[in-house]
Amino acid sequence: MLQVVTIPASDAAEVNPEAAFVAALSRGHMLCFLGLAATFGYHVEHYSDTPEGSIATNAAGNPWMARVVLQPAVLFTGAKVPTDAAVLALHHAAQAECSLANSVSTVVETMGVWHHEPGIDPD
Repeated sequence: MLQVVTIPASDAAEVNPEAAFVAALSRGHMLCFLGLAATFGYHVEHYSDTPEGSIATNAAGNPWMARVVLQPAVLFTGAKVPTDAAVLALHHAAQAECSLANSVSTVVETMGVWHHEPGIDPD
């Protein structure tokens, strides 16, 4: 678990701000990705992410969230089947459109997987 202030100085029952930061970047990317996918005619049946963040020490010796790796797993259904290049382009465009990702100096990377199941009809 990401945590700058450790127990017992912190309360494990409360929201972990580092984990919330990572989750916010993940959710922002997802919302942009889903919107773009719909715009291009793709049907996303399922989207999940297991993002990971890395805390480092900056030049002043202070901890900061240096890197976040998004790991989305996307299930496409329907008649339109994306290519690897199309899914990669959707992720790049989602990254460019995400206001949260554009607001931080943290390196945000996407290392996702996807597949298509033609047997599921979204309509």
